[in-house]
Amino acid sequence: MATYSMGKKSITDIIIYGACFLILFIFICFIASKASDIFLLKKIYRKYYDANQLYKETQNFKITEEKIVIESESESVTLIKNKINRIRFDKDSIYIFTGLNSSYIIKERFFNNSAEFEKVKAFINDNYTK
Repeated sequence: MATYSMGKKSITDIIIYGACFLILFIFICFIASKASDIFLLKKIYRKYYDANQLYKETQNFKITEEKIVIESESESVTLIKNKINRIRFDKDSIYIFTGLNSSYIIKERFFNNSAEFEKVKAFINDNYTK
């Protein structure tokens, strides 16, 4: 009858193998949880964006020295100069913040050409930034 011997393993070898297995298991769980979060967030964002009909409406902006009026088919918002917290500019966007978590965005693609966007950007910078 044949007998097989696995050889002697020291307690330190067993601890090292166990630690490697535990680290590998935690890493795989971490990657799996992040991957599911990313896919789930994309689905949730897409669901809410498609459900909000206001995003599909045409918006008209009227910008004067004292106020910015944003009108759409179902709503009208007037942003008075002293009620605007801050305005930030990006290469293709103007962000108008009215609160910590509230802002209005004017994108370059809303305009016929980039020169028109740059004029509006300069006008807002001259009249609304402090």
